[in-house]
Amino acid sequence: MNGFLSRTNQYYKETFKDEPLAVEEIINHNNHLKLENQVKYLKSQPGISFQILKYNFLEYLVGNGYHGEASFFPSALLFILLFTILYNIWFVRDVQAYILKINEKSGHNEPAVISKEKKTALDAAVTFAQCFWMSVIVFLNPRFPAAYFRFRNSFMIVVVIEWLIGLVMIILFLIFIASKYAFVKTLLGI
Repeated sequence: MNGFLSRTNQYYKETFKDEPLAVEEIINHNNHLKLENQVKYLKSQPGISFQILKYNFLEYLVGNGYHGEASFFPSALLFILLFTILYNIWFVRDVQAYILKINEKSGHNEPAVISKEKKTALDAAVTFAQCFWMSVIVFLNPRFPAAYFRFRNSFMIVVVIEWLIGLVMIILFLIFIASKYAFVKTLLGI
């Protein structure tokens, strides 16, 4: 299979040398089909579930390098919304206390914590927005702020899990970008 695929890719490179983007798209598509066929074979073999799990995980997150940007952004948004809901259900006070500390440090005197009396739809929307903001900040921040260590244990565990998922997804996406676009490879020296 590898010999056939490499000869086919070489044929496209030589035949369509004036269309390098089209050739790259065809080669990427062929490599993706090869990977899909390997997974079909692995599924028929007993005891190789880790490789299949790894394939499915990467396929979901970055399309295994083939049109991965279409997979990355929806999956990142899905994780952010999932953790927003978790924060909104179980950790609202923790999120609001963290935002209050940030507001105090920046000199804003506006209260970030909503009182327990008479919650309106606007209060619920503000609370959800605060939890969403917290989730986006945790997910997209490549460094782990020391302030997270002052959280309650259960809240810190959820924050660490979201941070790790975000870090892994961002690294995978950057690897995907570097492997897909030649100018990024050159910039990174790969």
